[in-house]
Amino acid sequence: MKKRLLVFACAAVTVAAVIAVSVIPIKPFGNSVFDGHIKSILLYAVCIPWLSYLIKTLGYKPFGKPVNAACFFVALLVAVNNFPFFPFFKGNSYIVYSRFAYVAVFVVYCAFTAAFEELLFRGILFGVIYESSQKTKLGALKAIALSSVAFGLAHFLNLLGGAGFMPTLMQVGYTTLIGALCAFVGFKTRNLVFPWLIHAVYNVCGLLLSSSGIGNGIYFDTETVVITAVIGVFVGAFALWTMLKRTDDGECADYARTVLGIKEEKNGKSR
Repeated sequence: MKKRLLVFACAAVTVAAVIAVSVIPIKPFGNSVFDGHIKSILLYAVCIPWLSYLIKTLGYKPFGKPVNAACFFVALLVAVNNFPFFPFFKGNSYIVYSRFAYVAVFVVYCAFTAAFEELLFRGILFGVIYESSQKTKLGALKAIALSSVAFGLAHFLNLLGGAGFMPTLMQVGYTTLIGALCAFVGFKTRNLVFPWLIHAVYNVCGLLLSSSGIGNGIYFDTETVVITAVIGVFVGAFALWTMLKRTDDGECADYARTVLGIKEEKNGKSR
């Protein structure tokens, strides 16, 4: 318990430090978007090894031999669909910064952001919640739900950067859902690389043509909303069906043993 509390405290201080540095106006290149990406990359380059160390301190091993890879490919549909295909091909969304340096920095930024958030929310928070719950299907669903809600609510911090309330509220909603999907994939595959890939692709596809990425233009036309809803319902139903019908308590206990390093003792207690 003391170890978990210490790790939580360290993770909280890390997040606070990232927020504090993020609001400092550092603009060495004179381009607010490009400078912001560079600053975030440098921050995450320091924080990612630190969070990995905290995970190791907890005794977790979230990078084991992967299983159930089919879950990853189904979930990947949501990530790829985050690209605004219809607005792009209609010419309503377009790339503004096409230089290789801008594109490369943007992709690295998306990958590093995803790695930081996956280690924090799916690596540490999910593991701690599941470790303190029953090692059953119900315990796994609880860990998925609580860690994804925390992930979504964390995006209210964007208000500190000047984001509007309603756009932020919408972001909290869809990041909670994508967080649940990443947690589901991480649980089923037993390897954080898979939810990281989904998260990174989701970020790249969703931000590429936005003013926060390297583009601009209209996003939510009717076709995009309809296709997104259909794919979202399909993948969400698949995830629920898999957890409720294709997951048993034996698999849940095995996840706790192989990923979280929890060993059942003869008296029924576990570490």
